[in-house]
Amino acid sequence: AYGSTTATAASSIGTYSITASASGLTSNNYQFTTTNGILTVNPRPITVTADAKSMTYGGTAPALTYTYTGQIAGETPVFTGALYAGVTSSSNANDYPISLGSLAATGNYDIGFVNGYVSANLVVNPAPLNLTVTKVYTGTTGFSSANTYSLTGMLHSDPEPIISGGSATTLSADVGSYNSFTNNSLTLSDTNYTLVGGSVAATITPATLTYTATAAISNYGATPIVNVGTITGYVNNETASVLTGNPAFTTTATSSSPVGSYAITGSGFISNNYEFVQAAANAGKLGARVGQAGVVQHCCT
Repeated sequence: AYGSTTATAASSIGTYSITASASGLTSNNYQFTTTNGILTVNPRPITVTADAKSMTYGGTAPALTYTYTGQIAGETPVFTGALYAGVTSSSNANDYPISLGSLAATGNYDIGFVNGYVSANLVVNPAPLNLTVTKVYTGTTGFSSANTYSLTGMLHSDPEPIISGGSATTLSADVGSYNSFTNNSLTLSDTNYTLVGGSVAATITPATLTYTATAAISNYGATPIVNVGTITGYVNNETASVLTGNPAFTTTATSSSPVGSYAITGSGFISNNYEFVQAAANAGKLGARVGQAGVVQHCCT
C-alpha cells in the first residue's frame, strides 16, 4: 500500500491531497478499501537577527535593519512591517532594545516562534558639548568644576548642564590658551551630554602679586630713602625665584619736595604668570616733614 501526492519539496504552503492505493496488497481473509488524506505544507521557519545601531542624542534615529537565516538556497523571503525601538531625536542617552515590532515574513516563510528573533540594542550616545573654561594661574595644570566655565551645543532648548565633578589637565601650568586637555574626567549633571568629542578653550590668566612698600618718613631737604617693601600673592609655594628682574621701591619725592605725603611704588619684576599691582596704602607711604635736613626718621603710618 502507498499514497501519492502532487506536492514536492518546492511546493508552496497549503494543503495537498494524498491519494491512497491498495495496489500490491492481497489477502484471502480481507478486502481492502482506501481513504485519501491531506498533506499540509507549513511555512518554513527562519531566524531574523536585528543589527545593532547607535546614534547621538539629538540626532536622527537610524533605520533598523536585520539579517535572516534558514531560507532555502536561492530564495529571498519577503517581509512586511518593521522592527521597533521607539527612539526619536529627543530620546535620552541610553540603550534601547530593538523589538520585532510589526515585522513579519510572508508567503512560504514565517519567523520562528522559538529562537526566531534575535534582538539587539539601539544605543543613544551622549552629544558632545563645547567647553570654555578660565582659571587664574595656580602653578598647577588642573581644572575643576570650581573654575569659571561655559558650555555650548545644547539641544532641544535643554538648560546648560553643570560640571558636577572630575578634573582636567592642560599640557602646561603656565598662563596661556589651550585647545585640548591631556586628561579629562570632568562630568556633567546631564547624562545626555559629554565633554568627549567637543571643543576645548581653556585659558589660564595671570595671578596677582602685590607690591607693598614699607612706610618711611623723610625730612624736608633730605633725599628720601624708600627702597624697602614686600611682594605677596605667590601661589603653589612659589617665590621670587620664578620672577625675572630686580625689585625696587621708588618715589617721585626729592629733597626739594614740599612737606606732605608721597607714593612709594614697587617695580622691577616681570613674569608671564603674574601681574603686578600696588597696595592701596602705597599711595601715601612716604611722609615728608619739617625736620633736620638729611635725617630720615621712622614713620609709623
